[in-house]
Amino acid sequence: MDQREFLARGLKYHIVQGNWNERVVDHELINDIYRFWHRQWIQTFQELKGLSKLYSDDFIRQSEISFITHQNRIVSFFAHAFFDLRLESHRQHSYFKSYPTQFLEHLESLNLNKVMTMGWLCVDPTWRKAAKGTFIAQLQAGMAYKRFEKSEADTLITFTRNDRKVNDLAYLYGSICFLPKWKEHNVEVDVVYTLKSSLKNNPDPLLHNTRERLWNERIIHADVQENFLKEKRTA
Repeated sequence: MDQREFLARGLKYHIVQGNWNERVVDHELINDIYRFWHRQWIQTFQELKGLSKLYSDDFIRQSEISFITHQNRIVSFFAHAFFDLRLESHRQHSYFKSYPTQFLEHLESLNLNKVMTMGWLCVDPTWRKAAKGTFIAQLQAGMAYKRFEKSEADTLITFTRNDRKVNDLAYLYGSICFLPKWKEHNVEVDVVYTLKSSLKNNPDPLLHNTRERLWNERIIHADVQENFLKEKRTA
């Protein structure tokens, strides 16, 4: 058994649904996820923009948070939100200020109104090197595309950090480049979107099979909490 197969056996995929104020949640878990996200991204923004403060707004506004654990330790993170471009309030959300105006026009011209976003990808620093880093980054990205495949969204959008080869991850799973070499956060990014018909599977059998297993065994934490409450009420 090689290192990747050994690592894959200890991985689990988690989804935390948003609207935490309206749900009973595991506060310790949410705080652990938030600290993981904040540690990675405050360092990134310090490097790229010299920022010393990162507010929680972009963490809180997400519709869903997904993360992968290895032996109960968080090793990667991705976040998703859902918009409907037929709603003026959604089109004018601050999230879209990072995109060129013609991008939304392009999506609407293709009747791609129900939009799923993905962003804030981060990997535990101890997992970023060599085989482990590539494996977990491809796997976390793969879970995002799997979530899109199973969603009611018309398209999945993001902009990629090219110096970290996130654009390669996007194209691996079938994203389409709308605008290459756009500037965001002082780095070069590609603006991309994905269609259900353009989705691709990872050609690496281990990565593909691991993604399918993690999806089939996914842990949805809102469901866990709701089931726990039902058990308490009937006890």
